[in-house]
Amino acid sequence: MKLDLHTHSTLSDGRFTPEEIVDMACAADFRVLAITDHDSISSFDLGRASLRGRDLALIPGVEISASCGEEELHILAYFRFSIPPAIRTFLTAALARREERAKEILASLRKRGVPLDLDDIRTVAKGESVSRAHVAEVMVARGHAASIEDAFDRHLHYRHGIIPLALTPVEEAIRLIGASDGIAVWAHPPAEDLEGRLGRFVKAGLRGIEAYRRRTKGVRTARLIELGDTHGLFTTAGSDWHGHGGEPLSEVLSFPPHRLRPFLGEFGLDHLAA
Repeated sequence: MKLDLHTHSTLSDGRFTPEEIVDMACAADFRVLAITDHDSISSFDLGRASLRGRDLALIPGVEISASCGEEELHILAYFRFSIPPAIRTFLTAALARREERAKEILASLRKRGVPLDLDDIRTVAKGESVSRAHVAEVMVARGHAASIEDAFDRHLHYRHGIIPLALTPVEEAIRLIGASDGIAVWAHPPAEDLEGRLGRFVKAGLRGIEAYRRRTKGVRTARLIELGDTHGLFTTAGSDWHGHGGEPLSEVLSFPPHRLRPFLGEFGLDHLAA
C-alpha cells in the first residue's frame, strides 16, 4: 500500500498547495495521506474539500514545533477526522508567535543593511506559517544572497543574533495533543539521547515514533522499531516531503504494512494494511 503521514504544503514551507498534493496522491494511487504543515491545520480543510469522493483517506495532522531545553523538536499530531477547538486555539497562538518573530528578524536584517518588507515574506509564504526559509527565499530574489544556504550562513543562522522561535515545551505539547484526543508521534527523532528523552515523552503521553522514512535505513530504522515496541508505541511512516528540488510525492516509502496496522486502526483504516 502507498501512504505518507508526513508532508508539507504551501501553508508552511512546502512547494505545492494542499489541493495539488491531494491530486498527486490520488494520481499515484495513495491510500492514506496526512498533510502536516508546521503549526497550521488549515491544509486538512482545503485538502478534504478537493477530494471530491476520490478513494483517498486524508488524516488531519499538524507538525508542532516544541522545545526540549535549547533544542527544537517536532511532534506530529494526528486527529480523528476533525480538529478540536483547543488545538485550533493553540495553533493560532503559535502562528502569531511566528509572525512576531518574522518582524524581529526583518528588524535585525535592516540594521545590517538588508531591507526587506514583511508583505514580501507573506507573499512568498503563500500561507499561514512564516519561517526563516521564507525570509531566505526573498533575500535570494532581492539579490541579498546567492542561495537559501548562503542566506542562512551569512544572515539567518542563530549565531548572527537571530532570536529563536518561542516554543512550547515538548511534554506540554504532547499532553495537549492527548487531552484533545489526538495521537502524538515524535517526528524524525534525533539519535542524541534518544532513549532518555523517549522515556520522558512517553510518560507525557507520546503514542508513536516515526520509524520509516526515506533517509532512515537499516540499523537506524530497526532501532527505532525496537524502542517503539519496548514502549508500546505506534510506528509510523512519513517522508517529510516538501516538494522542493523535484522530489516526487509518488516515491514509495518502504515498510511492512502490518507495522502500520495498529496506527491506522485508530482511524478505522486498519483494513488498508492487509
